Amino acid sequence: MKGTAESGDESGSRIIRSASGVEPLPESLAREAKEPAWVISAKMESFSGDVELDTHRQEKVWFRAGFTCLNCEWPYRPFPMCICEGEGLSECRQRSSTMPAAGCGHPLKYTLRCRECNSRMKRWCRSKKYENRILTVNSILPESFVAFVTLTIPNVKKEGKTLATEARLLKKKVADFRRRSEFGKHCLGGIDVVESTESESEWNIHHHGIWIMEKSWKQKKLQETWGEGIVHIQKVRKPHAVLRYLTAYAAKDPIKGVRCLETFGAVRGGAWSAIEEYAAQAKSSPENADVA
Repeated sequence: MKGTAESGDESGSRIIRSASGVEPLPESLAREAKEPAWVISAKMESFSGDVELDTHRQEKVWFRAGFTCLNCEWPYRPFPMCICEGEGLSECRQRSSTMPAAGCGHPLKYTLRCRECNSRMKRWCRSKKYENRILTVNSILPESFVAFVTLTIPNVKKEGKTLATEARLLKKKVADFRRRSEFGKHCLGGIDVVESTESESEWNIHHHGIWIMEKSWKQKKLQETWGEGIVHIQKVRKPHAVLRYLTAYAAKDPIKGVRCLETFGAVRGGAWSAIEEYAAQAKSSPENADVA
């Protein structure tokens, strides 16, 4: 089922319009004033028709929250709004399917995700935050540009080894690589991500980076400096590509026991705090920012 459309008949009963026709809600469900018709219909096991809707967003089930699954306790977007005239206290939470939102404005029920979906949602939120950092730093430094970088190592045999241990070894190699003088001449900061794929006997553990480059670094020179395996570097042409990659990362299963995403340089710690403060000042007072 993709969604539902609510309307009424002459008797005032609530019905659901679907591509296969009009199906009235069972009386036991229609009497429930706690939930809107579209949520009730979503729970109807007998309802299996596609729904005639007008917008592309609705066709993607707009009332279902992102990063949810069948195991989530409440996979829907927060709804409806409290209509009281109070300040959002627990005793003021009233339900109404007819009156508009007013009063404290707090949702009566929030999205409740399972543990796995909640972890994915948190990774996505962190990804949005890091995207903002990357684009902010890049916008302040006129000569810089963002690049996607991939660093690889030979495949690792599984026998007698653990994925977490091997992933940490790759992280250490990348950290040592960032300390080299040649790296500092080209890169100002960025995000490092460790990922892995596997076969029956081997792991393919590799590194993806979203780096803010001060100047171009030819792939051949980069590979010679890395010295561990094949590398690839590509300039990011469109800013939204950064979010697209980070969103894809957030949807993947992490390596258990390993912090797979880390920041460094200009997008981390005190350096980022100073840049963030400068960016805020430049936005509020461009003239003062230019003088600074």
